[in-house]
Amino acid sequence: MTDWLDIFDQVIYNEVMFSTSSETAPARQEKSSPLFNQAIMDLFASSANDTAVPDFLTTIVKQDEWWIATKPDGSLNPIKAEAGEFRKMMEIDQPPSPKRKRQKSARTGSGGILLPVYDEPPSDKITHKVTGCELAAQTTSKDLDGLLVYSKDQTEFEIDASNFDLMRDIASETDLERWLTTPSPGQVEKLLQSTWYAEFHHSDNINISTRDRLALIHTRPDRLGLSFNKRVPMTGEKLFRTLVEQKVGGALVEISRIGLKHYETSTIILSPAFFYKLLEGEDIRPGAKPMPAQSMDEIKLWLDFSKFPYNNRRFLETTLNGEKLVRVVAPDSSEWQALETIRLEFKKPAPTLSPVFSLPAQENFVDSGFGPHPSRLLCPGLLAAELGAMAFQVGKYPEKLWQPGRWVLLGRLLNQDDIEDSKKRLRLARELQKLIPPGSDSIPLSAILTNKGMNVFHEHPIAFTKAWIDATVAQAEKYTKSFVWN
Repeated sequence: MTDWLDIFDQVIYNEVMFSTSSETAPARQEKSSPLFNQAIMDLFASSANDTAVPDFLTTIVKQDEWWIATKPDGSLNPIKAEAGEFRKMMEIDQPPSPKRKRQKSARTGSGGILLPVYDEPPSDKITHKVTGCELAAQTTSKDLDGLLVYSKDQTEFEIDASNFDLMRDIASETDLERWLTTPSPGQVEKLLQSTWYAEFHHSDNINISTRDRLALIHTRPDRLGLSFNKRVPMTGEKLFRTLVEQKVGGALVEISRIGLKHYETSTIILSPAFFYKLLEGEDIRPGAKPMPAQSMDEIKLWLDFSKFPYNNRRFLETTLNGEKLVRVVAPDSSEWQALETIRLEFKKPAPTLSPVFSLPAQENFVDSGFGPHPSRLLCPGLLAAELGAMAFQVGKYPEKLWQPGRWVLLGRLLNQDDIEDSKKRLRLARELQKLIPPGSDSIPLSAILTNKGMNVFHEHPIAFTKAWIDATVAQAEKYTKSFVWN
């Protein structure tokens, strides 16, 4: 059965890619040299650096494709090597000695039972393709003394068994980074069970360190020991429960830049709503599942709030199992991404794709704003900002914040544009009103979906109270008439 993740792929390729210039190409077709070849020369020359070995192994583990030697039955096919036959990992290969009839200087490889690994499939050997993380999993074999890596750009070298534990640790860290940067179904338990590293002040074992109200989180330990704060390992479940208990306004997760393309982000911001929902077993990140919308207007507002490229937008629609699916495509490259970050972004290959949205099979909304139920898509902080909550001085006074039209004697006279603007404002205010939990007098922290929304929540808390929201609704509704008495 067709999966929602790839149901739009052929449509995007046929309808969008062929209608754009020949300079653009799908990201999936991008070619790049193996990751470890991009950094290998620098790393070979930096063996004195304490992070050189883990950094080098990271480039090995992060590579998407390796080919390992196998027998016809699919089992591993290692070779036996003599000590000194090959060079060690990060040992600079010595040129032949002119005084020894072109013999090379002795190498320091340990030899033993080595598994051949290739960065390109050899034509004369049986091999099996694996990812870097899958390659690290092969190191659990007790029969291996090391790996023998063949590269088209370098002479072959050994990775001895003393590095296997570190390779597996790096593979676990790389998996976590992939789950963070590429949300997909089935990641809830993986995120909860993975090891994260939270920053704590050296004299504090209770409160996670924050910057701009964001908890400082890492996917890797501090292997140099130079961080100002200590990094404490904990499971995702313990981390997110701690963040909920301490009412932290979000998390800034730092990701290793090794092996990343120039346009790939190395920071991810996780919202308070993400913490709460993940602990309940739901992943609300874009890409983890179709984002639940109630109307096309709600989708369009989400796109505007997230600054999705506007020019030449195309709305692609299909159905799957009775559910209507929508994806938006902009044919040009852009800096846009669905996940929040704080770093300067670079343009990514075209086209620019939105997440997949889901809609009820039948839309029938009359005088109900963006839908009859509280939105699961729109951040209340962004709605409050759109309603003017951040306006200097008057933001806290809805009756002063919205007074369209012109003053004539005993009241205000509104033209049709003024009335339409008031109706649009009323729709937004009612949408925010629906996000107040029954019996509550304010919108809780757990409803905040974005970092910008969190900043509004912190700096203008009055905009999340029932009193302010109700007054905003009443003021907008008041100005949906052609004349408003003073």
